[in-house]
Amino acid sequence: AAILVGAAQYRAGQRKEAITTLVKALGKLDPAAAPATDKPDRVLVGQLLGESVLAVAYYEQTGRKMPKKRRDALQDLIDKPAKTSAHKTEALPPWAIGSALEIAKQELIKLNLPFDIKK
Repeated sequence: AAILVGAAQYRAGQRKEAITTLVKALGKLDPAAAPATDKPDRVLVGQLLGESVLAVAYYEQTGRKMPKKRRDALQDLIDKPAKTSAHKTEALPPWAIGSALEIAKQELIKLNLPFDIKK
């Protein structure tokens, strides 16, 4: 839910607040900081959308690209479904992860960020 709040703040032009909300929300979704979940697909979609909105908000707020650590994290998220070819979504409709991936890729392309985006 916090990812959606951050996205809404961004859409309302509250970029600084959106960045703060998204960083906090994404920290809670980090597998290293959070307990294992039985809904990995939902976490992946949340991370993809949250990191994408964060990248755009950060760029618009500061005029700079995201720090390398965050760019690398987003690249890992983009690559994640491709690495697990046997990946099956059980908690979400089959199109959910694909849609989140495409949204993330399109936003990053708009920003001309240096990502290894495979079409």
